[in-house]
Amino acid sequence: MRANVVLYLAVALTASCGEKEKQGVAVTDGDTEQGPMVPIMETGTTTSTSTSTTTGTSSAVPTTSTTGEGTTAPATTTGEMTTGVPPAETEGQSCQFIADCPESAQFCVFGECHDGSEGDPCEFHEECSAAAPRCIMGVCYDGSEGDPCKTDTDCAEGSKHCVYGACYDGSEFDPCEFVKDCMDLMSCENNQCV
Repeated sequence: MRANVVLYLAVALTASCGEKEKQGVAVTDGDTEQGPMVPIMETGTTTSTSTSTTTGTSSAVPTTSTTGEGTTAPATTTGEMTTGVPPAETEGQSCQFIADCPESAQFCVFGECHDGSEGDPCEFHEECSAAAPRCIMGVCYDGSEGDPCKTDTDCAEGSKHCVYGACYDGSEFDPCEFVKDCMDLMSCENNQCV
């Protein structure tokens, strides 16, 4: 039992150090300082300000930029200085756990954040949104006509019959195996609803 605990702690420490290296944080035994400061981004200009950290306080560090004739001009910024990781409001952000993903893309699947919409990757139904709640063959689907399925429950109400691995509504000339695969008052002949 003790060997398992030691192995678990070694794996957890390795994962923690690897994650800090990805984020640009120096990994040390006494790592108690704040992480790196994120540069302020300003729209509409080509100037920027870097920040540096000195024992917990942050200060703006002006930078210079080269203009057309090879001269340099000091960079200027306006607005509040921000710290921390900027919010990533898009799918595709890398993740290891669900907590690594923003609310707009709350599912961590195969190392990337996704919102669970139709066509997104998944491993379980729970990794799909309410709009596309079925995880079939590793992809979120809404169960509409033509979507892949394994059973009738994988299909939406409007196309509730799973026939030969796809959802159908049972209308005329849809494939069928049994009469139940067709709309009311229709029959299944030669594997087609008529």
